[in-house]
Amino acid sequence: MSFYKKTTEKLKELKTWAQVKSPKPLQPALSYALDWLAPELLGTGFRMMEISDFALKATVPARPTNFDFQQEIHQGLVLNAALELGRAFLQKQMSESYFQLVASDVQISKKQKWTQDIELLLEIDQSVLDDFFIDFQKVKRGEIEFQIKVKVDKSRKIDSLTLKLQVEKTELLA
Repeated sequence: MSFYKKTTEKLKELKTWAQVKSPKPLQPALSYALDWLAPELLGTGFRMMEISDFALKATVPARPTNFDFQQEIHQGLVLNAALELGRAFLQKQMSESYFQLVASDVQISKKQKWTQDIELLLEIDQSVLDDFFIDFQKVKRGEIEFQIKVKVDKSRKIDSLTLKLQVEKTELLA
């Protein structure tokens, strides 16, 4: 692995730690300072926080720069935020092993206008996670599916996003 790749991976790990494990009062500042590490979310105001061992929450703010031509938060931005949530969740769970995302399948169910801040909630049952890790250890690859709730600020309705990720273990060269 080249020096650049190692450094990039370490910086991404730092960003994930800052968004998930750092003290709650410092999370917004650290997230903002490290925003340049995720170019697909650069300058969007995307913030992520840990709820529990099996849940992460993220916020995508309603800003003019995040809007599409219909003055709603761009669906592609929500997709990128969901992928970042899934990657960060797996990185948090598999901190001792190296992995790469080799494929993804995403389905968005959007029924309301996304004109205000959006909150994404990724939750998973421990049994689903355990099944994934058993398969992952056996064949060094696996698929995991996340159901992510998409809630628009001040709305009782909830949209959803299904994210399936195929994960492969990365062997390190000795």
